[in-house]
Amino acid sequence: MSSVKKVDFYIPLLTVLLDFSAILLAFYFAFEFRFYSFFESYIEATKGFPKFSSYMIFGLISLPVWFYVFQARKMYRLNRNVFIFDEFIQIIKCSTISIIVIMAAIFFYRSFEFSRVTFVFIWIFSIGLITIFRYFVIKFEQYLYNKEIGVKNVAVVGKNEMAVKIYDKFLKDKFAGFRVVGYFANSIENNTGFQNKKHLGGYDSIPEKIKELKIEKLLISLSANDHDDIYDLMKICEGINVEFMMAPDYIDIITSKLRVEEVDGIPFMKLKSLPLSVWNKIVKRAFDIFVSSLVLILTLPVMIVISILIKLTSKGPLLYKQERVGLDGEKFMMYKFRSMKIGRA
Repeated sequence: MSSVKKVDFYIPLLTVLLDFSAILLAFYFAFEFRFYSFFESYIEATKGFPKFSSYMIFGLISLPVWFYVFQARKMYRLNRNVFIFDEFIQIIKCSTISIIVIMAAIFFYRSFEFSRVTFVFIWIFSIGLITIFRYFVIKFEQYLYNKEIGVKNVAVVGKNEMAVKIYDKFLKDKFAGFRVVGYFANSIENNTGFQNKKHLGGYDSIPEKIKELKIEKLLISLSANDHDDIYDLMKICEGINVEFMMAPDYIDIITSKLRVEEVDGIPFMKLKSLPLSVWNKIVKRAFDIFVSSLVLILTLPVMIVISILIKLTSKGPLLYKQERVGLDGEKFMMYKFRSMKIGRA
C-alpha cells in the first residue's frame, strides 16, 4: 500500500477512534459532574443515583449514531479544514444533531430513566473533547504532509492570473497535502507569472502526464475565451482516474449540480470526482455486507420455499449462474434461482 493510500485510510480511522474515545469520555465526565460533584447540591437527583454502567453501555450503543452523523456531514475526509475554528463549528452542528437523535430514542426507552441534565453535559463535554482531539489530528496530518508522507500530486490548468495564484499558493503551503508538479497551457507565450514554473505541455498531453506523474487533481483556471476547453478537457480525460477542480470565476458555463470544496483556502467547484476513497470504500463495503446479510436472514424462509418448489416442478440445478462484469472490468459470477427449464433460452 502506497503512503498516499495509507494516509487516506489511517487518518480517518484515527479520527474515528479518537471521536469514539471523546464521546465515551464525555459520558463519563457528564455522569461524574452531574451526580458526584458540587453541581448535585444545586440540582438534586430526585430519582436517586443511577448506575454508572447503564450510562456507559448506552454511550457504546449510541456510537453508531454519532458516526453516521459525522460521516454524513463529511467529517472524516482528508484536507477538509485547515483551521480548527472551522472544525469547531462543524463539531457543534454534528454533536447537536447526534444528541437530539439520541434523546429522541430515549423517549421510547422506558426501562431506565436517563437524566436530561446529564445529556446537556454530554453535549458540552463531547464538543470540547472532540475539538481537542481533532486539533491533534489536524496537526499530525500537517506533520505528515510536511514530511512528504501521503502528499498527492496536483497540476494547474491555465495561465491566467488566478492560475498563477493557485500555483503559488499550493507551492508554498505544504501542509495542505498537495504537491504542485507543474501547469498545462496550450502556449507558453505571454505566460506572465509562470516564467520559473514547470510547463508540462498542452492540453493534449494531460492524459499522458497524469499517468506519468500520478496526478490526482487538476486545478483548472481558464480565461473567459477558453470556456470550450473545459469540455474538451473532460472529454480527453474521460475514463482517467483524476479529479477536476475549477476556480469559480466562470462557473456559470456549467449547468449541472456541482459541489463547492475549499482546498487550502481556495474555493473550487468539483467537475469530475474520483471513485470512493479507501476509507469510504471500507464504510460502504461494511454497510453492504451488513444490509445484504440482514436481507438474506429475513428472506431465508421464502428462499427455502422457492428452492423446494423449483426442485418439485423441474429437474436440473437449483441455481443459475452467469458471468458479469463489475467495477474496473473485474469479472464475477452471479447466482440466482433458476426460473426456466433446462435447454430453454
